[in-house]
Amino acid sequence: MNHKRWIAVAIFLALFFVSTATPMKPMDWPTVNNDWIENVYQDGGNDRIALLEIDGEIVDVQQSLFPTGLYNHDMFLRQLEQAFSDAAIKAVVLQVNSPGGGVYESDEIYNSIRKLKKQYNKPIVVYMSKMAASGGYFVSAPADYIIANRNTLTGSIGVILGNLNFKELMERYGVKDQTFTSGPNKAIMSPYQDLTEEQRVIMQSIIDDSYQYFVDIIVEGRNMERSRVLEIADGRIYTGSQAKEIGLVDDLGQVEDAIAKASDLAGVVNPTVITYTADQWSQFRSLLYKAPKLFRSTSDLQELLPASHPNLMYIWNW
Repeated sequence: MNHKRWIAVAIFLALFFVSTATPMKPMDWPTVNNDWIENVYQDGGNDRIALLEIDGEIVDVQQSLFPTGLYNHDMFLRQLEQAFSDAAIKAVVLQVNSPGGGVYESDEIYNSIRKLKKQYNKPIVVYMSKMAASGGYFVSAPADYIIANRNTLTGSIGVILGNLNFKELMERYGVKDQTFTSGPNKAIMSPYQDLTEEQRVIMQSIIDDSYQYFVDIIVEGRNMERSRVLEIADGRIYTGSQAKEIGLVDDLGQVEDAIAKASDLAGVVNPTVITYTADQWSQFRSLLYKAPKLFRSTSDLQELLPASHPNLMYIWNW
């Protein structure tokens, strides 16, 4: 048995012992499509407001056997749809605390919010807590109203794509790259080769495209002139107070102010505010589902680990 299969056996045994150490009734297990528990954040009447949260980097790590960070992309998208589709929920408050993340994941959230707003005609208010930078601002832009703390760090409007180059280090130790490609740009961004001028132009065009998408969503979401957005979208960060002055947020306050604004927009009084809390067994169950995959072939373990390829990012503090 090779070392990958030994790792698989060790993981499976560890999960087995954890599951048997704490006996559970069958009813204690959440269903596959319901990985969260509904909690009352603020008690009130029959009308409800959902308080959702994006906390951490906006990246999709659900396929990783060892997920990191606080944010679960797939779960958040399902919670967002649940909140909009629930007839008892009259408005959504999205609390954002994120430095941003992947361009693709941020765009998924943005498009989902736009689609759900149109489909269910419900207001959504964003409250920016400690940080809502780059992708954190991208997902906030389609909201009907944005409230930030005066000390919130936001802005950082732009795109970044990074990679390391080991060519000189390899040459120093006599290590040679023997990569075969079907074309001169197939290995673009390889850490073992320098970029050609043509490749630099190609990569910059990709960055520029994603940047223009970012500018577009601010022009639309904030009803700002494109020339004005280009002036402030140079990658710098702003405090909540500065963001209000330049029109990136509507007001300053706390999460309670965002709830009050959502209530006003929805025309409800004294709503019950609910939150969705991740079920404590959902991640454990996910690990159990993934563990058997490790036994199928020696390459399966690699498939469950996070990808290390360069990714386009709407993120601050790279």
